[in-house]
Amino acid sequence: MMAWQSPTLWALSVYIAVFLILAFQRQQFSWLWGSVMLWLGFGILSARIMPGVLGITHVANLYPVYGYFALGSLFLFANGWRYDARQMGWRLDGGGVFLAYFAVAGAVQHITFLFLLLLACWQYPQGMSAPLLTGLATLYFLKPLLWIAGQALLMLLMWLHRRYLSRDDVLLFSPLQLQGVLLISLLFQVACLLAGEKILLIALLRALWMLFYG
Repeated sequence: MMAWQSPTLWALSVYIAVFLILAFQRQQFSWLWGSVMLWLGFGILSARIMPGVLGITHVANLYPVYGYFALGSLFLFANGWRYDARQMGWRLDGGGVFLAYFAVAGAVQHITFLFLLLLACWQYPQGMSAPLLTGLATLYFLKPLLWIAGQALLMLLMWLHRRYLSRDDVLLFSPLQLQGVLLISLLFQVACLLAGEKILLIALLRALWMLFYG
């Protein structure tokens, strides 16, 4: 398949373009340039680790672009994340509705991903931790379509909840809402892992058993 025929590259192109346009519109230059610097840094590092195979211009360095955006969004959180005591929730101001949901969903995904990663590392090298680590690396670095789909799902669910169920300020994130999307993100990532390799079900169940009863 030619590169321009790849659904993954098309999805990544749209994903990056939407972020760039909205970041410029909302003047989120710290977030934008922070993400670019992370991409450059990762490209230089990968070129040193695997010279001639990876590098700044290699498309593989664009696959985990959501990681660059998530780390870059710390600038937005640092400037706009605050607790609203009157409405009993957190607000994320400065980036508009889409970028606020984009940032929160990305942060939630990485929190649940790190939880699963720590769970696998805690078990290593026992049990099925090795295939679990492999599955996590594959999901993050080789399956951007699944990650982007998960992020879009979380954004949609948060917006629908705020807009039609609670009928409240769409830029407000309640503790219950954040707990809900954390659980949904965790279940989504586990489902992606299990869909890739059923043997990981054994690894996950064993890890959870050791965590709570070991």
